Amino acid sequence: MSESTPEKAVVVKPAAAKKAAAKPVVAAAKPAAAVAKPASVTASAPASKSKATSVPATQSARDTRSGKKRLPTKALVGKTICIVRVRGQTGVKPAARSAMTGLGIERRHSYAVIEATAQTMGLLMRIKDFCTFGTITEETKQSLKPLQSPRGGWKSCKRAWPKGALGIRQDMDALIARMLP
Repeated sequence: MSESTPEKAVVVKPAAAKKAAAKPVVAAAKPAAAVAKPASVTASAPASKSKATSVPATQSARDTRSGKKRLPTKALVGKTICIVRVRGQTGVKPAARSAMTGLGIERRHSYAVIEATAQTMGLLMRIKDFCTFGTITEETKQSLKPLQSPRGGWKSCKRAWPKGALGIRQDMDALIARMLP
């Protein structure tokens, strides 16, 4: 009996020894890779911090990523704004649809003239993907008639101004002049 017990132990030990020998090799490879990663991470971390400190405090992170200058909507409060619908009814979200219905711009090339307040600016942010808007002068307001498609066409009905036709724009008077019959 004593002979069978050591044989079992001898049979079990080589299998365990093979597993034990295989594990340290794998385990030794993992710490080496793990040690190399923190060194590269710590080397790049100060570089990213220096980039963040070089951005002026007046600029937001979103502006630095896009590289665009954004028009402040708060500057429009108290001015006369004309809103022209650029896109049709397909794919309009319910919140945007109800906002455009409330403004009376249910069809393409229809327009609304409103006085800008904080509430209407929030409304315009809902519909900015389907309309274009901007300040207009008093003489443009007097010359408004039913509008047609602009001469020369839209830049793009899917992108925001200045690369496309949607959203807030600075040259609303010029657009309306192109859309008058």
